[in-house]
Amino acid sequence: MGLYKIDNENVAQRVKSEDIDYESLFEDWLENTPSLLFDDDSLETVLWIGRQATATVGNGVKYPDLIGIDYDGDLVIVELKKGRTPRDVIAQILEYASWGHSLGYEDLNSMFLQYAEEPTQSLLERYADQFDIEDLKEDHFNKRQKLFIVAEKIDSGVEQVSKYLCDVYKMNINHLEYEVMKTPQKECIVSVKKSFGYVKPIILSQDGTTERWGGDKIGDIVYSAVKSHVGKSGKTFELKEIVDLVSKEHPTMRRDTIRCRITADCVNHTSRRHYPSGQKDHYYRIEKGKFRLYDPATDGKWNREGRKTN
Repeated sequence: MGLYKIDNENVAQRVKSEDIDYESLFEDWLENTPSLLFDDDSLETVLWIGRQATATVGNGVKYPDLIGIDYDGDLVIVELKKGRTPRDVIAQILEYASWGHSLGYEDLNSMFLQYAEEPTQSLLERYADQFDIEDLKEDHFNKRQKLFIVAEKIDSGVEQVSKYLCDVYKMNINHLEYEVMKTPQKECIVSVKKSFGYVKPIILSQDGTTERWGGDKIGDIVYSAVKSHVGKSGKTFELKEIVDLVSKEHPTMRRDTIRCRITADCVNHTSRRHYPSGQKDHYYRIEKGKFRLYDPATDGKWNREGRKTN
């Protein structure tokens, strides 16, 4: 089946895969859009703290492609490969995991400060600001590791070993395959296939069934809860209040997902850039943890990165 792009004159132009080394480019794309690692409807993202950081493994030194921290405080380790994954990528990612497991907060903070171009915040401060978390402590970080193998093609042997490690030892190893194509105008189009070796525990609702939470559905539920709450208590609301309200009504919805949805839909929250998919302009941030409904007439226009445009 061919892939085509329809131009402004309604002409279908064939998009072709090219044999070009996109490994470094894809690393750039992941760095700028970490949500590529996750399900399209999820609001998961990563605060990157290192790229090609120095990892001491045994008597040698290696350089993991990307290192980050997710909302859960887990260490995210990404290894990218050009073409088909070699069998030894499993050993490589496990070496990174063993090294990462030993890192304490000071190690992570030091890595973050080296990674940040002009560090004005510690890792703790930057993380709390991005995810709008209060009362954050250093022991929140690196209780678990999430491992990602990214390549144009995942070898079947790598899939088999990863599945074994996930099923038997509950290791969180995930796979992502990508293909980069170009239009005749040299525009890049990326096809991404995610095959997660690790299966998250399923949370059942009160009636014993599962619920599927898509990004738009979450956004509608949260927005409805905010409008209802604001109507009763005034013009402002606190993040924790809405998280508690929605969680009580929908206990299978993750609390961090509710937080992230509000961040994504908050026009002046600079961390909304980490949630580029399906943004809605619903809220305005007054201060950390405190918001009100967005009024374009008084608040002005804001872009997808939370920066004012007029």
